[in-house]
Amino acid sequence: MNVMFSAMLFVLAEHPKIGIITAARISFAITSGHKKDLFFLDLSFLGWTMFFLVTGGLVFLWLIPYRRMTLINAYDAMKHESLVMGKQPH
Repeated sequence: MNVMFSAMLFVLAEHPKIGIITAARISFAITSGHKKDLFFLDLSFLGWTMFFLVTGGLVFLWLIPYRRMTLINAYDAMKHESLVMGKQPH
């Protein structure tokens, strides 16, 4: 998924009535300045993904929730920073 839209699903989950275009704009505003951080966050799961392939998917039950919670925590931190800094969607 493109990094600038990585927060879009979380925005829609939090505010389901705002619509896709608005969620994309908010996601873009939230992730602005964090693209490199999000890239390295995704890259940090590369080893886990290889481990997932080697174990035939046994790590799946642990890896998917762990990755999802990591992304949720990253979204929450970026959202908080955006609110503090007053970033507005365009």
